[in-house]
Amino acid sequence: MVIKSNRETGKGRSDIIIRYPNRRGVAIIIELKVAKNIRELEQKCEEALNQIEDKRYDKSLIDEGYTNILKYGITFYKKDCMIKKL
Repeated sequence: MVIKSNRETGKGRSDIIIRYPNRRGVAIIIELKVAKNIRELEQKCEEALNQIEDKRYDKSLIDEGYTNILKYGITFYKKDCMIKKL
């Protein structure tokens, strides 16, 4: 398993990319956000997922031949956390 942080991909830098060395394996893109209050958790998760799509963080993985790419938006507020998957 290969783990990269702040790797330049597409039109920006994703927070975390995890991928199996074998291109038939899974690749995971994780974008992290911090909410200002508890009500903002879901909105920030959506922003994280939109950022993954808008900035094409999956481009380099697709170019390398990965077809099974999971995308997660994770938001934190103090000790609370919300995770959404695309």
